[in-house]
Amino acid sequence: MEKSVLRRLQQTEFEILKEFDRICKKHNIQYFLDSGTALGAARHKGFIPWDDDIDVGMLRSDYEHFLEICPKELEQKYFLQTIETDPGCPCLFAKIRKNGTIYQENEKQGMKMHIGIWIDIFPYDYLPDDKKKQRRIIRSAYLWKNAFMVKKIPHKFSNITGKSPWRYYSEVVIRKVLHCILKIIPDSLFINHFRKLRDISHEHNYVSCLFFGKPLVFETDKLIPIKTIEFEGEILPCPYDIDYYLKVNYGNYIKLPPEDQRYGHIPSYVDFGKS
Repeated sequence: MEKSVLRRLQQTEFEILKEFDRICKKHNIQYFLDSGTALGAARHKGFIPWDDDIDVGMLRSDYEHFLEICPKELEQKYFLQTIETDPGCPCLFAKIRKNGTIYQENEKQGMKMHIGIWIDIFPYDYLPDDKKKQRRIIRSAYLWKNAFMVKKIPHKFSNITGKSPWRYYSEVVIRKVLHCILKIIPDSLFINHFRKLRDISHEHNYVSCLFFGKPLVFETDKLIPIKTIEFEGEILPCPYDIDYYLKVNYGNYIKLPPEDQRYGHIPSYVDFGKS
């Protein structure tokens, strides 16, 4: 992606983040910069130079509160995307997208869903203190999340690097077959399964976002109460112990990755509309 396009994309996402932040502050909803956004704040005081998205995290109670009040508060130029507001969406967490814009990902071409520029909003659920139960919940969440993605996205692009043509095309065919099978399962079954996985007790000492590629477990008192950090010239919420949080996520997060690994989602098409 050209640097000028990437920077404009980051600025548009930051605009969405400020609208999200406005609503949260007005209604005393607690959130924190998440994943690569938290890493960018700690290491670069803003976006990771090659990053092209924004992630925020919230405890489940704050997340549900936000979903309840957001439709009444969100400016009309934005859209709150969930599986309820946009049934074609392949995600079981929320996004805020900007109307009139396009961020077309390769694997989502042809899908009937809102594809505007977005930020991700991830809910964090409490986990039992027992490590075996934690592993069981995370394993189940990982399998069900991936099944839901296959149900919604029939043509995820498989990486052909280092693979024989037979293996590459077999992966494509297998995914399409699984997609056809999973299509008959209603979305409600997946939603209800994740509800059953949640532990709503606030007395437990661990939390996790079950919708990450590989869910990670965090000590609750290392994430909340929140602190603040500079991001793109603004002071925004971050995990209480951001050093701990980033080490769990990335290990030695201060060290930059090799240059050939410095890239984001790599969309096939971006349109900023009339803004």
